[in-house]
Amino acid sequence: MLELLNAINYKLFFGNFEMNWEDGEIRFRTSISYKNLNININFIEELIMTNIITMDKSLPSIMERMFGDISIEKAIEHATKEE
Repeated sequence: MLELLNAINYKLFFGNFEMNWEDGEIRFRTSISYKNLNININFIEELIMTNIITMDKSLPSIMERMFGDISIEKAIEHATKEE
C-alpha cells in the first residue's frame, strides 16, 4: 500500500496521502500557506473540492489493492493515469 500511495503522491500538486504505521489507516491531507492570501468562501470550497476529487480518483485503486486481487503495477497504473 505504501508503494501505491507514494506513486499517487508523486503526481499530486496539492495534498498527500498518509498511512498510519500502527493500524494502516489512510488519510488525505490538504493544506496551504495563507499568510499573504485573501481567504474567502470560494477559496475554501475550491480547496475542499480538490481534496474530494483527488480522493474520488484514487480510492478505487486503493480499495482494489486492499481487498481485490490486483497487482501493484496495475493499481499504480489505474491511480496515476491522466484523464
